[in-house]
Amino acid sequence: RGYMVTQVPAGLLSKRYGGRNVLAVSAAFASLFTLLTPLSAHSLPLLIAARVAVGLFSGCAFPSTLSILGRWVPQQERSTCVGFVFAGSYLGTVVTIPASAYLLQSYGWRWIFFAFGVWGIAWMASLVLLVTAEPSQHATIHQSELKRILANLPPQDDSPKAVPWGKIFRSPPCWALFVGHTCNNWGLYLMLTQMPSYLSTVLGFDLENAGLVGALPYIAQFVFSVGGGVVADWLIDSATLSRTNTRKVFMVFGLLIPAVTLLLCGYQRDKVTAVALMTLSVGSSGLCNSGFIANYLEVSKDLGGVILSAGNTFATLPGIFAPALTGYILDQRKCSPDNVEGCRLAFLDSFRLAFAVYAAGAVFYAFFATSERVLQNDPPENKEGE
Repeated sequence: RGYMVTQVPAGLLSKRYGGRNVLAVSAAFASLFTLLTPLSAHSLPLLIAARVAVGLFSGCAFPSTLSILGRWVPQQERSTCVGFVFAGSYLGTVVTIPASAYLLQSYGWRWIFFAFGVWGIAWMASLVLLVTAEPSQHATIHQSELKRILANLPPQDDSPKAVPWGKIFRSPPCWALFVGHTCNNWGLYLMLTQMPSYLSTVLGFDLENAGLVGALPYIAQFVFSVGGGVVADWLIDSATLSRTNTRKVFMVFGLLIPAVTLLLCGYQRDKVTAVALMTLSVGSSGLCNSGFIANYLEVSKDLGGVILSAGNTFATLPGIFAPALTGYILDQRKCSPDNVEGCRLAFLDSFRLAFAVYAAGAVFYAFFATSERVLQNDPPENKEGE
């Protein structure tokens, strides 16, 4: 998986050259190789190379984005901004599925890649024109806004010149981020890859209606992510909860609500109830953006993108193992269109496993997470190869 390979390099490059520059370059090349995909279809090696290249450059997106947010967003607005920005990936899922279906039916499959490749290049151009790595570099920013941003960013005296990898991997709060992130992604990858099959084989939706129903969870996820960010910032600003407890509350609820509702979904035979539970399960996971994603920016002032790159490397593994394990369970239960009960039991087994993963992540995060800065400006411990 090319996407997994470039996570850490992207975090390091963003720290050195600025998140805007890394995001712009990666978006440009990801879009270029998307455009080249249909032109490579005549050769299987070229086609595989083009898709791997898209994954490699797409892997830079999250670390570089978080690096930008760490330089731009005041502390009291981070939950709101993180929730809104990362919700874009959910909205993208909602838009691209029907758009791809329309392009496929109207113009043929190649135009899916042409359209989104051109769109990516246009978006990259807007990024270059409108965004800078640092607020002070922006040509049109008002001085009052610049002063407010800089006054509410964490002090900049805690960024070591070299990345202290040893301290990161020995830090329980960092592992709380890695574990919570990975457990959250287990359920997300499970539903992203298996939801169409569940809707068609177990609930009996045809492919067209399954696509429409399958969009509902991601609309809900967008709402939970944006709304959760606003509520989280209010809880912190009003001193209703401490920053650390706010992160824990949103992360625990963002893992346990999906766990319980997904498990209940596995027992349902009624279509409406099952879809409602599935929508709530995927949707409520958007609360986690006000948990671990915002928390990445807090454990160190200038290493949020780097730490996220390590965490997202671990969190990509469920994208490999969750679908593979579910496929194995489906085979063991002899799931087929003629054996719907076997499919239902297979998905129930998968949902039970997801429940256990979600619950483990919630417990681990609740015990070890903190919003305190745990990586101070200590000299790098080069003797241990950090």
